[in-house]
Amino acid sequence: MREATNYVLSLPVSTVIVGCDNLAQLEENVKIAREFTPLSQAQMAALAEKVAPVSKQALFFAYESRTKEGPSANSDE
Repeated sequence: MREATNYVLSLPVSTVIVGCDNLAQLEENVKIAREFTPLSQAQMAALAEKVAPVSKQALFFAYESRTKEGPSANSDE
C-alpha cells in the first residue's frame, strides 16, 4: 500500500481517494500520507516496471471496451 500511495502522491494530483474497510486501514493510510516524500524518477520507473504485468492486464479491459462498435462504446448515443 505504501509504494502505491507514494507513487500516486508523486504524480501531479490534487486529490487521492483511498478506500478503507476499517479503522486500522484508515490509520495506516494517514501514517503513509504524513510520512510521504516524493519519489524520484528512478523510483517511479522501478515501481512502474514492477507492476507492468498486472497493469497491462487491466489496460486490456479498458481498451477493449473503448474499441467496441455500437452505442455501448459511444457515450453520445
